[in-house]
Amino acid sequence: MLIVGCDYHPRWQQVAWLDTESGETGEQKLVNGDGEAEGWYRQLPVPSLIGLESTGNSQWFVDLLHQLGHEVWIGDAAEIRAGCIAFMLNALASEHWVHVGLLPTFPHQVHRLRHRVKR
Repeated sequence: MLIVGCDYHPRWQQVAWLDTESGETGEQKLVNGDGEAEGWYRQLPVPSLIGLESTGNSQWFVDLLHQLGHEVWIGDAAEIRAGCIAFMLNALASEHWVHVGLLPTFPHQVHRLRHRVKR
C-alpha cells in the first residue's frame, strides 16, 4: 500500500510517501492551481492512504481523493502534535504524516465521501 502524507496549503502542497511493499520513499512539492497535484494523485495506485491535517479550504481536494478511490485520513493538528513528537518546520510536516500514519494510535478521523443533495 502507498501511504502519502500531505502538508496542504491553498496554492501548493508538500507530499511525502512510503510504499509499504517496496520500502520506497520520496518527497515532492506540488502546485494545486495548474493541475499538477491532481495529475499526481491520479497516477497513484488505488486505493492509497492519504493523510492530512484538517483545514477549511481543502474540501475540493478531499472530494477529489475520494472520487479517485483513495482512503483519506484527516487529523486534528492539536491532537497530532500532542500525541506525537512535536515538529515545527513545515518542510517536515508531510514526512511526519507518513510516519505517524503507520502508528496504530494515530489520532485521525476516516473521512468518507459526502453525497451532496442538489436542491
